[in-house]
Amino acid sequence: MAHTELRLLTAEEVARILRVSKARVYELARRGIIPSVRLGYQVRFSEAALREWIARSASESAYTCQRPNR
Repeated sequence: MAHTELRLLTAEEVARILRVSKARVYELARRGIIPSVRLGYQVRFSEAALREWIARSASESAYTCQRPNR
């Protein structure tokens, strides 16, 4: 089994990546929109899961934003 390092990000780090407020990050996590992990009172975000979510969200929004052929 290969050892892969799990990197957990803080809400502040995620906010910088997404270019939103820290409060918005917590709201998205609370609503289950972005993947998160609770550690007692703290909330952390897997860097790998966040990057997958960003890629998936980008491809979904690209699909829904395409204009129909005229």
